[in-house]
Amino acid sequence: MARQVHRIYTIAEVQEVQNCYNMERYLPLRRSDRETDRYFEEMLTAQNQLVFQSIRYAKSADSRTKRQKEEVVFQEAAFFQRIETQCKYALEEYKERNREIEWRKKLERAEKKRMIKLGLRKPSPSTYKESSSEPEDANFEDSDEIDERPAAVNGRSAAVEVEKDKNGVPIKKRKLVKPKRKGIHLIQKRVMERDPVIDMGD
Repeated sequence: MARQVHRIYTIAEVQEVQNCYNMERYLPLRRSDRETDRYFEEMLTAQNQLVFQSIRYAKSADSRTKRQKEEVVFQEAAFFQRIETQCKYALEEYKERNREIEWRKKLERAEKKRMIKLGLRKPSPSTYKESSSEPEDANFEDSDEIDERPAAVNGRSAAVEVEKDKNGVPIKKRKLVKPKRKGIHLIQKRVMERDPVIDMGD
């Protein structure tokens, strides 16, 4: 019975493995996510079972049949080694592909953070699509609404508008304009105190 099982196994199962795990089927599936996981698991389970059974039958064979079965076992071992190499390369490529995907995601996140810090992008994804070059040109024509809107609307005033408050008024103009107006008011008050004396004299 051991001889028949070993012969049936070598003829039928090996042909099934050759038909199922052909490179033509392997290449288009290795770039997908879920199909590759299942495919690699099936490959590894089938390979482990076949190798274990072939070694077990070779050890349990009688001394008369060992010489006849050694050639078959070596052929099976060579075939299974090829399957092992395919599985190893496939798993390595699968891990590298996942690492590349994670690396690209990290780069995209870093670029988004940099663009948001520079003011070229907005934190929400919906506003990022809406913030194109065309609405910026439309806002450039309306000169009355520029002071009320947020920073980085026009190309010329982008550097100045970055330092605006929540209301949209620049900080530098306040610091420069307010003390001048206060000084003018003080001078006007002093002049008004002196003017009635001059007017009474006239």
